[in-house]
Amino acid sequence: MIIEKVTIEPVGEGIYLLRMPLPFRLNHINLYLLEDLDGWYLIDTGLNTEATRNVWEELLASAFFAKPIKQIILTHLHPDHIGMSAWLSERLDVSVKISAGDLALARFLWDNHTEVAGSLYERHWKQFGLRGTVLKELVELRNHY
Repeated sequence: MIIEKVTIEPVGEGIYLLRMPLPFRLNHINLYLLEDLDGWYLIDTGLNTEATRNVWEELLASAFFAKPIKQIILTHLHPDHIGMSAWLSERLDVSVKISAGDLALARFLWDNHTEVAGSLYERHWKQFGLRGTVLKELVELRNHY
């Protein structure tokens, strides 16, 4: 099945790979859809952009989702994995599951666009030997995917 620039491919019984486009060099993300007898589980949700929202609207209106979506499961905190989770949860009236550690770290990282977050990023990257322009760019771009 192809919708816009998205493909859904079966990869196992009741397991589907959804390639969601991304607007940068890493041009897509692999999300998964798990089907059971009475519904679907979404594994990750894509980046929170209007384009991703439009793709989800098309998908949700398609015959592919004849059964209801039962839950959203997030594998980790990266914005291309969790970005649409709040919107989808509200739109579908389903719960979202994520590990407590990833939830806490995501809240910290995305709620702290401050000097504190920048200094933590800088200290982290310095431990790996980064210096100069590369270090500066990583610190400045910390919340820009």
